[in-house]
Amino acid sequence: MKTLQALLALFACAFLPLHAASLDDLTYTTNNGEVIITDCDQGATGELIIPATIEGNPVTSIGNQAFKECRSLKSITIPEGVTNIGPQAFAFCTRVTSITIPKSVTSIVESAFSFCTGLTSITIPDGVPSIGRWAFAHCTSLRSITIPDSVTSIGRHAFSRCSDLTSITIPDRVANIGPAAFAKCTKLTKITFQGPAPTVDAETFQGVADDTVALVTPKALNSFGQVGEKWNGLTLKIGSASIATDPKEIAAGHSDEKELILLSSHLNTVEADFPVLLKKREAWKNSRINAQLRIDTAYLTSLKNLKTSKVQNGEIAAARAIDQAMKGGTRTNDEPAVLTKSRQVRYDALLAAMKPIDQQYWKELKKLKEDVQNLGDLERIEIVLSEITRVLTPYK
Repeated sequence: MKTLQALLALFACAFLPLHAASLDDLTYTTNNGEVIITDCDQGATGELIIPATIEGNPVTSIGNQAFKECRSLKSITIPEGVTNIGPQAFAFCTRVTSITIPKSVTSIVESAFSFCTGLTSITIPDGVPSIGRWAFAHCTSLRSITIPDSVTSIGRHAFSRCSDLTSITIPDRVANIGPAAFAKCTKLTKITFQGPAPTVDAETFQGVADDTVALVTPKALNSFGQVGEKWNGLTLKIGSASIATDPKEIAAGHSDEKELILLSSHLNTVEADFPVLLKKREAWKNSRINAQLRIDTAYLTSLKNLKTSKVQNGEIAAARAIDQAMKGGTRTNDEPAVLTKSRQVRYDALLAAMKPIDQQYWKELKKLKEDVQNLGDLERIEIVLSEITRVLTPYK
């Protein structure tokens, strides 16, 4: 009998009227002149724009589970002035494809947007210091996430099982990423770290794509390891994310493996009590970085001009591809020919600039090798030979 009653209730619910979302769907309380949204009618459908004020009072908070399981809403706009979004506030809003979070929000807490399986992109506003555990877990359609520079920690399972996510950028202030934060993000192939290695757990990146790379800055490389090594399951490479924000920080962007090899040879450190070599190496390294800075600054300027030209001509797809390249995107098989040509021009310029610098350093190393051979210093001979190999590698 109970089973029959449950089936009848489910059948009846299927025919409950749905209606366009409005203020009438919201339940709220007012405390000290500030409005807290506490609930929403689950029959509401379509677009919901939460008002900035209700009865003359500002809306400042979205309460715990306020919109949980509002499965017919498709978009939600949270007004400026809201500072707090409670746990599970929008959990299981499975048809929502977009949520606008205002700059006034100061925290993204536990499970706030979990199981929003239709959500395709999200921009977390600047000023948010942390992303709570399970905040966007199981958002299986999420393809784009913008994490602001203000974030310092990402909670456990924060983005776990975001199975459509292919890339993400971790800002330089992020110091801690919790267990399973990106677990089972099966399409995630590129993670760009703009700062030093954060503290992570063995499960933080468990279950991402097998060939996922960690793109790191030359300055922070030592905190992760060495190019080509594994760091918590991710393959380390030098990235070029800095090209989009501050040309002065450009050090080693790359568009393919041969360019990566050319630009990374000076990044490994020599841990040895060998002052003469270390002094020569530092001069070689600085010469290379300065040469690349000059070339990449010109390259960035040319891409900006190229993007502007494509926008003016209505070639939006090409403009987007160029914009991705400006943000550090690597070469793709379907990119515009004009972008591929620009990359090749950059590589040719880099090769022409690096070769004489490397040749000069190689000559100095040969002379140094002869000196240490004459002294019979076998340990330092090995160090110099290793350095010579590193210098010659891009030209093999």
